[in-house]
Amino acid sequence: GQNGLIEYSILPDLKFSAFFLIEDESEGKIITTGNLSTLEEIHLTVMAKDKGYPSLNGTAVITLNVSDNRPFIPQFTESEISISVLENTGVDHSIYTFAVAETSGKSIVYTIVSGNEKGEYYFTPDLR
Repeated sequence: GQNGLIEYSILPDLKFSAFFLIEDESEGKIITTGNLSTLEEIHLTVMAKDKGYPSLNGTAVITLNVSDNRPFIPQFTESEISISVLENTGVDHSIYTFAVAETSGKSIVYTIVSGNEKGEYYFTPDLR
C-alpha cells in the first residue's frame, strides 16, 4: 500500500542544500547542481517519508568531505640559483631566502637533496 511508497527530500539548509538535489523523489539518489568549490565537510539532512496515513518519516545526516582534486606541485620562482658566499662567513649567517611561486595555501617543507653531506647547511623557518 501507500506505506510502502517512500519519498526522499533534502531538508533546507542556508549554506549547502542549494548545491544538491534528489534526482527522483522515489529514489534516494543525490546529485550536485553546481561546482563544490569549498574544501570542507558538508552535512546534509535527508528525509525519507512514506505516503501512508498518518505519514511516517525518518532522517539521516549525510556527511560529505569535499577534497581538492588539483595536485599541488610547488614551483620555485627560479629553476637555478647561484649564490656566492665569502670564505670566512660566520655561523648562522643567512645566505639565501627561497620562494615558491604558488603554495595554494599548503605548507612547504624544504629539503637539501645533495651537496650537504657534512650537514653544514640547514633551513630555518621564516618567522616574519
